[in-house]
Amino acid sequence: MANLLSGTRIFGIANVDVQLNIGASAYGSSNGGVLVNNTSIYIGNSTSNSYFSQTAANVATLTATTIYTTGNVGIGTATVTSNYRAEVNGNFKVDGLITSNTINLNNQTANLSIAATDSGGVVVVNSANPVTVTVPTQAAGYRTMVLRLGAGTVTLAGSGVTLQSRTGAFAITAQYGSASVLFANSTVAVIDGSI
Repeated sequence: MANLLSGTRIFGIANVDVQLNIGASAYGSSNGGVLVNNTSIYIGNSTSNSYFSQTAANVATLTATTIYTTGNVGIGTATVTSNYRAEVNGNFKVDGLITSNTINLNNQTANLSIAATDSGGVVVVNSANPVTVTVPTQAAGYRTMVLRLGAGTVTLAGSGVTLQSRTGAFAITAQYGSASVLFANSTVAVIDGSI
């Protein structure tokens, strides 16, 4: 471990455990250095457009123009599920637009129960025979969509939860029709769409 005092500079560090004293500064190669001074902490380089910057006056606030990693990122969790690039354990607020090129598709051909992992995605049912999609209790705000791709009727049925719809029906009426499932609270799910 290297203990760096104020004004110490290090170049070309690789695989070195570095301990920094506040008020000190250390720089690595162009995109791999660390700077700690009285106003800011930078990881990436010592400029204002570093990969990660932390204002010392408010340690709860992170600002950056770019955060880059070739691995997975966990916030509030030390273990990131393998099929996610980023995972947040807790509430997550975004002031702005979230854009995604794709959504998760859960392809099914027989009776099934929707799961917590279906939230925000689409359950695609492709069967020539009737299929029952069971809707168990989920958290308030949970939402998913069920798409009837095949010829077989797709019926939604509650399990430990009350289903409500504006028509009183819970079967997707035609091939290529769909129905949304939205939990108003943990015991009531509203079904809407081609029913």
